[in-house]
Amino acid sequence: MNNCKKAGRCVVAALACLVLFCADAPFGEQPGGTASGQEPAGFAGGDGTEEDPYLVETAEQLDNVRNHLDAHFRQVADIDLDAFSENEGWEPIGSWTEHDARFSGTFDGGDYDIVNVRIDRSYGYFIGLFAGFDDGARVENMALKNVSVAGKEGVGALAGVNRGQIRSCYVEGDVSGDMVVGGLAGRNDGVIRNSCFRGAVNGGMAAGGIAGTSGGDIINTRVVAQVKVKESDGGGIAGVNSAAGTISGTYAEGVVAGKANAGGLAGNNTGSINNSYALANVSGEENIGGLAGRNLKDIVNSYAAGEVTGVQRVGGLVGKDMITLQGFSVEGTVTSSFYDQTVTGTESTGRGFSRTTQQMMREETFADWDFDATWAIDEGEGYPYLQWQEEERDGRGEEKL
Repeated sequence: MNNCKKAGRCVVAALACLVLFCADAPFGEQPGGTASGQEPAGFAGGDGTEEDPYLVETAEQLDNVRNHLDAHFRQVADIDLDAFSENEGWEPIGSWTEHDARFSGTFDGGDYDIVNVRIDRSYGYFIGLFAGFDDGARVENMALKNVSVAGKEGVGALAGVNRGQIRSCYVEGDVSGDMVVGGLAGRNDGVIRNSCFRGAVNGGMAAGGIAGTSGGDIINTRVVAQVKVKESDGGGIAGVNSAAGTISGTYAEGVVAGKANAGGLAGNNTGSINNSYALANVSGEENIGGLAGRNLKDIVNSYAAGEVTGVQRVGGLVGKDMITLQGFSVEGTVTSSFYDQTVTGTESTGRGFSRTTQQMMREETFADWDFDATWAIDEGEGYPYLQWQEEERDGRGEEKL
């Protein structure tokens, strides 16, 4: 009998020890392990390596990207951020002001949508879904829809700043700020390729359909947007295309309006524009051009065919092409580039060649252009367009809806 009592006391003690040992483990979690069915890093799968990226399928998992800024990700489902819309809305992933807090990994959107992206931080710098993409970062195949993003400076739907690569991304919505505001990125110092923006961009200075300012490459992109700046430097693609910047194989349509330096592609160009065109209607007061409001470097094999209205220094292709600083003149060049004098409403300005609408629809007008690999035209029916657009077009050269 005494032996049975001793044995019972031993069992009770053992059970008590077991309870105490497990007390610190969350419900459903084994000591030293993770909750049943839950991935260790809080994603739908993967380990964050380039070979096996973290899988992102919910808004909460997208929010968790901020805790793994140098990892690799792949989106595997449509994501709705409406639950993050209250107050100031979505908090940008990472921080541009802290070098170690910049996103430097990769994110493949898998052509899935991210919808209801709302950010209302009118005091904030480097505002977007991400604060910025650092050197080495690569973001591709992302689609942001029903976007409403507002910040102060360095504002873009995808990122406040891009130093990496943005490829095959699509954004639809509204972006606004005081300075350096773009549909995809506020400031681009990297590469933006094969991407598109549809919507509205509003800024005080330096606003563009793709980037507010660009010292990098913008290649094979398109914009259908309304871009408005209160003061200066508004462009269908970039508000400012700076000395190291290149805009190539790109087009914009819609409306561009600004007080000064407003252009269908670039408000202020000190870089290179080639094999591109603008169908945007452009308006303002001074330095207003169908392609560039002010051009101080190179425009090659490009054209403009939108209405252009202004007060001073207004041109179908370029509004102003020379400035004088401390006795030195800086003058831009225009090579084999044209504008439709009928549509733009401007005669010859010496900055590009003026042609009638009928002439602009004939290949012979563009004698030096590459219609084998770069350009295409439906003879007599439409303006030249870029060959990469052909999959989006029907036989009459009109975009499919």
